[in-house]
Amino acid sequence: MDTLIRVLAVITAVYAVVLVLVLAVALLTILFYLRRIGGTFARIASLMRAVESATADLNGQLGRVHQDLATVAQALDRTAEHLGAVPVSASDESERSQVA
Repeated sequence: MDTLIRVLAVITAVYAVVLVLVLAVALLTILFYLRRIGGTFARIASLMRAVESATADLNGQLGRVHQDLATVAQALDRTAEHLGAVPVSASDESERSQVA
């Protein structure tokens, strides 16, 4: 009976050591992948900051483009009136200006 207890104790100790080693390997693997993912997120964040700084002045430029297109639309309406066509109604113009 004594030998059976010793055998079971040794098997339990070996099992505990194997379990701890497997858990350590699993945690190290998780740590490796989390660091890798963190590095990828850091690169994405730096690229997003670069895009933000590169496109910061687009709002002003788009405002000027909108004004220019509104001027072109008015000129086209005047041309259509001159040629005898029906110009775009005022409600359509307000819808166009709300798009931008």
